[in-house]
Amino acid sequence: MSSQTPDWNSLTPRKVGEVWVRREGDRTAIYDPKTGLLYVLNASALALWELCDGGTTAPEMAEALSELTGLATETTLEEVIATLETLWDRGLVSGFDI
Repeated sequence: MSSQTPDWNSLTPRKVGEVWVRREGDRTAIYDPKTGLLYVLNASALALWELCDGGTTAPEMAEALSELTGLATETTLEEVIATLETLWDRGLVSGFDI
């Protein structure tokens, strides 16, 4: 999307495009028909994907993930940012300033 790395502390990521979500048992995949690419999400990535609502910041996502996993917020924030950057690079999310 952009060559500049977003400031995830001040952006609220939102899903973009017309991706298809398929859940089968404990596995979830999202398919981007624009690129023809399929992404398999683990439970943490799925939780983050669902929080990409245009109203939740990365630190808020990390807090929610910490509650889900029992891990420290600092640890989950690193994971959240890495996942958001992957989604951003693949054009699956955009960010809006709060």
